[in-house]
Amino acid sequence: MALRKWKFFAALIAAIGLLGSLPARGQAWPAKPIKFVVGYAAGSATDGTTRFFADKIREATGQTVLVENKPGADANLAAEMVARAPADGYTAFVAGNSTHAANIHLYKTLNYDPYKDFAPVTTFARVPYILIANPDKVPARNLKDFIAFAKANPGKLNYASAAVASRVSVEQLKLLAGFDALNVNYKSSPQAMTDLLGGQVHFYIADIATGLTQVRAGRVVALGVTLNQRLAAAPEIPTIAESGFPEYDFFSWLAVWVPAATPPEVVKTLSELINRAMESEAGKEYLAQARAAWLSRFAAGAAGTADPGHGTLGPRHQGGGHSGAVSAQGIGKREAGYDAGGLFQDEGIPSEPHCPHSDESIDGSRVKSRTRSVQAGSAGLPRTARGPGAE
Repeated sequence: MALRKWKFFAALIAAIGLLGSLPARGQAWPAKPIKFVVGYAAGSATDGTTRFFADKIREATGQTVLVENKPGADANLAAEMVARAPADGYTAFVAGNSTHAANIHLYKTLNYDPYKDFAPVTTFARVPYILIANPDKVPARNLKDFIAFAKANPGKLNYASAAVASRVSVEQLKLLAGFDALNVNYKSSPQAMTDLLGGQVHFYIADIATGLTQVRAGRVVALGVTLNQRLAAAPEIPTIAESGFPEYDFFSWLAVWVPAATPPEVVKTLSELINRAMESEAGKEYLAQARAAWLSRFAAGAAGTADPGHGTLGPRHQGGGHSGAVSAQGIGKREAGYDAGGLFQDEGIPSEPHCPHSDESIDGSRVKSRTRSVQAGSAGLPRTARGPGAE
């Protein structure tokens, strides 16, 4: 009898201890550390911006905020990890348009559903790109001469890509200009840049912060920016559009998601914390230095959806913005956000629906992606080599 009572009280004490470790009902969020899982390597533009707003959230809440890098498979590994995390708002996913707009078209299978498995928190930046080349490997100093050089050496040039955006941006240019080059896929932008500087690859379309730094240092030559407007940060560099391809206009966006069943009030609070950080004077200054622009487009919507009137973010999207096959409806409109530090000389960016590399035209042009060159299976896109950091 005494033994039975002892077991009963022991079980009761254990249960009380367990309940005491759980958040109290109605307890304000956040009540414990928050973790942001970044789908790209440390040192990337996404990583740096995440660490900026993570620090601001720590200051605002007093909670520990962690940033974990999990690069690989075009950020799919990180997406899978967060999709299976508890839906309590304490694990969030940070990536670009690869996982929620492009990968559904690039991989035969995904171990997550970009529409059903996530609730969108907010977009926070749009990032232009720049075409750069190794001056010792490529004699051209402008886009016209570069294309002539590429056509004179069919299949002999190779280029780096470290994410879907850098890959698709080159494939779109190849399609429009009619030249061929071999892709070398890297796990991170720093690794891709290292091999470009070392001459292992001929050219690279890099995010503007990474690429412009090397241009200013004289290590690479700039051949064109991917937006259809010159950058205030580098007005001397012509656009690819003005260099003979008026339909070419490309940028990517960065966003945060949480598991789909996360309570709406938690999603809203997290969204407000991130946007408050990016809207601050410090946030504006950070984005200006990073050559990016703030983009607040959706918050606290249903899983996979944007705010009412702004379409969906995921495989059911219809296109929009101007980031090739990696944009979501509505992102890229004139009202998408302010221009950090006057980065864009013309803040208005139209948003015609498009989805290149499917059966639709590229950015409103009538050029068809008949080769469907970037709609390959998970084993790899066509003509793809693997860099030392690729997975």
